[in-house]
Amino acid sequence: MGYDQSMNIWLDDQRRSPEGWTHLHNIDEVELVMDLESTRDDFCIEVMSFDFHLNHKKKGIDVMKYLGHLCLKHKTRKFWPKTILYHSDDLQGIAIMKMFEEEFQARVLGVIVLK
Repeated sequence: MGYDQSMNIWLDDQRRSPEGWTHLHNIDEVELVMDLESTRDDFCIEVMSFDFHLNHKKKGIDVMKYLGHLCLKHKTRKFWPKTILYHSDDLQGIAIMKMFEEEFQARVLGVIVLK
């Protein structure tokens, strides 16, 4: 199934986003955008770049877990970025997010029935 309305998301509370990207600062903003897009069949996240530390009690890893939850809840892959990038200065945080990414893609994405 192809998606016509793809989005590139830059998750960061301090750094500027690249031109043309949707700049979200924390999980609250991510939840708002995903809620608005959840009913659209043509929506997908093409690329998402993560910072680990956000000016919020929730971190980049929590956003990843939230997106994974949406995929399971809606039985679709459209909430999981096709390409994941990391731009955090926290190398341990990047390692944590990469580990979650690899596990989620290996164990969960392969069994989700596409909608």
